[in-house]
Amino acid sequence: MLGELHSDPQVVTNRTFVEREHPICGRLREPRPPARFGAGPLEPAGPAPGLGEHSDEILREIGAGGRIAELRANGTVG
Repeated sequence: MLGELHSDPQVVTNRTFVEREHPICGRLREPRPPARFGAGPLEPAGPAPGLGEHSDEILREIGAGGRIAELRANGTVG
């Protein structure tokens, strides 16, 4: 059954799932990247950014850093 997948002996031995703390959702179990290229551990990247989390950096990068306040004021950027 799908609900028992995380406890399957092969899944456990292969460390198919990892658990980590998500800043909003709390403790999550998620699949690790399937490919391994070497002896070092390969863990999943961090959680997806929240809505608008990187807006200022992106606006600066595209040359609109001077308009951040204006874009926030008119609701274009949250």
